[in-house]
Amino acid sequence: MRLSLLIPLLFTLVATACPPRATVATDPSVKTVAFDEATTLSPGETVLVADHAGSLKFLEVKNDSRCPKGVNCIQAGEASVLVELADGIKQTVEIGAQYRDVQRVATGDVVVHLLRLDPYPEEKKRIGEGGYRLHVKVLPQGR
Repeated sequence: MRLSLLIPLLFTLVATACPPRATVATDPSVKTVAFDEATTLSPGETVLVADHAGSLKFLEVKNDSRCPKGVNCIQAGEASVLVELADGIKQTVEIGAQYRDVQRVATGDVVVHLLRLDPYPEEKKRIGEGGYRLHVKVLPQGR
């Protein structure tokens, strides 16, 4: 009699103890990619690799001091983007105007490379808050 009560209880415990998968297929703001695949994020969108612990959410552009096209500047400038990692930590990342040094952010068991930020500023043209796109590529840790 006790065994018949114990089996459903054990099944319930095992089913609820499994960690949730990293994939959120029903959420359009989450992009699931394969390793070495590049994608583009709009503000509010998240990138992750299925069945891996890391993710990166592009929150906003904090500052964009890149020298606009058509303007002579002393410095090329840079843009600062705010991202949120899988563990909920928010981090500001600087992206140079020349894109020579790719910024890398480790999160969970993946590394997200921030490739570039578009659009590039133009003289006398304002980029709206939601108008930016962050180009990223996800790689496994150690690469």
